[in-house]
Amino acid sequence: ISYKTAGNTNPNYIDELHTIQQKLGDVTYELNGGTCSATLVEAYNYETATITLPTAAEMTKEGAEFVGWYNEQECRTKFNLTVMPASNLEVFAKWQIKTYKITTTVGQNGSISPSGIVEKDYNTSQIFTIFFAFLHQDETQPIRAEKYAEYTSHNA
Repeated sequence: ISYKTAGNTNPNYIDELHTIQQKLGDVTYELNGGTCSATLVEAYNYETATITLPTAAEMTKEGAEFVGWYNEQECRTKFNLTVMPASNLEVFAKWQIKTYKITTTVGQNGSISPSGIVEKDYNTSQIFTIFFAFLHQDETQPIRAEKYAEYTSHNA
């Protein structure tokens, strides 16, 4: 911002070109594999500007939910500044892997292992062992057969 006080007779004014340089601090966003639909503000005025970080509604990552912004890569200390300090900032997005429940049931003469409710993280596999029995027309004893099924949770 530049201004000139030319022609002013007040002794408190200086008759020359003055340049006021705003002190800007940079903000670096580490999205940690996620994406952001908001425009990321990358520079703020030191000690005067209100910091506005993207919200959970603006953050996405496949198979995960946005937890919040943190001060370090390990995401131990939650970011809580509201006014830009007199230094540059780096903020880190923290994500929580989504967990899904798989409920298994079988009919008569069968079993499945594991059975009941199985909780799995997004994009992980679970192998189920399915046993079922059937009778041949000529035999009185059931024959047990074993089958394996693998389930991988995606976009559930």
